[in-house]
Amino acid sequence: MGKTLVSGEKIIGIFVDPATSSKPIGAGALWLDEDYGVTAEMPHLLEKSSDPFAQMDRMQQHQLPSNLIFYGEDFVASLYGCAYIEYKSGNVAIAKLRANEAVIGETPLNIVNPLEVSTFISHIDGLNVWSDLSSVEFWPDWHKDEYGHKKMRANYIVESKNGHVWCQGATRMSLITHPGNKVGESNPGIHLDDPVVLLSKTRSPRPISVHLAEHRKFRDLHALIHGASVFFRAHQIRDRMFPARTWTKDVIGAEYHSVLERTTVREHKSPIPPKERFYDPLLTADEITSFRLSRWAKYYEEWHRIIFPVASLLLRPGTLNENLMINASMSIEAIGQRLPKYDGEEETYSKRGKKRPTTATYFYRSIKATKVDTRSIAYSESGIASALADNYNTLKHSDRGGFPDPAFIFFAGHLTLAISRIYLTRILLLEAEATDTYFNSHLISQISQEMIANKVHINADGRFVFERRLCRYSRVLPAFP
Repeated sequence: MGKTLVSGEKIIGIFVDPATSSKPIGAGALWLDEDYGVTAEMPHLLEKSSDPFAQMDRMQQHQLPSNLIFYGEDFVASLYGCAYIEYKSGNVAIAKLRANEAVIGETPLNIVNPLEVSTFISHIDGLNVWSDLSSVEFWPDWHKDEYGHKKMRANYIVESKNGHVWCQGATRMSLITHPGNKVGESNPGIHLDDPVVLLSKTRSPRPISVHLAEHRKFRDLHALIHGASVFFRAHQIRDRMFPARTWTKDVIGAEYHSVLERTTVREHKSPIPPKERFYDPLLTADEITSFRLSRWAKYYEEWHRIIFPVASLLLRPGTLNENLMINASMSIEAIGQRLPKYDGEEETYSKRGKKRPTTATYFYRSIKATKVDTRSIAYSESGIASALADNYNTLKHSDRGGFPDPAFIFFAGHLTLAISRIYLTRILLLEAEATDTYFNSHLISQISQEMIANKVHINADGRFVFERRLCRYSRVLPAFP
């Protein structure tokens, strides 16, 4: 097995134009930039020369190919969609390139065209815990040796297992186990890596961006169910363009290869959330059926004004509570505008001029639709709707005076986020299938208990208040997310 591309480690080698693979176009260094993906530099002289790398004159005329093959010591990478920048210093110039995609470890049958594959895999945080899938079956077998002593024999079967399988348009999606050797293990023995991955498959090869768009739909749902930051950690491809070969170079099929994609490589360095973040989802893997996953993908664009503010928020761990409140409230506004009128919402209408719905009305409709129980912290549903809307509007508008108390922003933001997540779960389940007891979940209860512990509640006027002023908040919810 050849080298892999490690962040910060530079590999020296030559670059070859696949259209004229007999001659290299330059020598240089290739490395993985944590922010911008696969990056390379090729130094060259500005004056024409008769040396083997004279083809670099093409760089001055901006004629370098968009696809390249890089050969290093025990390393090969196919680079697609390369963009170039040239830096000059006297008689020397350095061409810096960044690749949209880089396939590690194999040269394709054809690299002249843009990268298109039929099978694409994403490694995503938390799938092992949530799906409860495993490739390994184990059972003990007691037997007697030649001396009649009892001994235990361990029996293992390792094979890929399928979880949910569903369709997103013309793309077939599935959750599967993807067992393989554990990389970097130095101790003797059999060391197995057994991740659960998201796989997409199309009838004909499609661009990586098309596969990623479908994967992001599921990733956003996965994040909303857990209320956690969920990132892409790695990608792999499988296509006949990257065949499996024998030692005689005969093609015998296709195999998986690692691919680095420019738009997701930044997520690789994000802190890995602890397993405990995935122990308590709004919906378990058993409750998410293939039909519901297809339905989520079908209406993803229609619901984007609800989904995007919250999903993008969850991709920014450690965000400010003010940003949490604003993003979650944008989702609530979109929810409230699509919901019908509810009894009692007139109390939240505008008090001046023509009676019409306000931001508080949208909060009220969202609370009624999700059937969350807030009686322990608020006098009425219209009161908590007004309090949440007041915090949101005070943050947005400078003419509202100072910012709300930090504790009020904290609890208002987490309540708003919880309501938007529960609503999205409710429409995924369909109204007829949802039960009231489910949505009076401990998610709201946890926040309510923390508010009570900190002597915070919402009074009859629809305002966040302290029962008695605390000099210090000794008990708060864990840092978001």
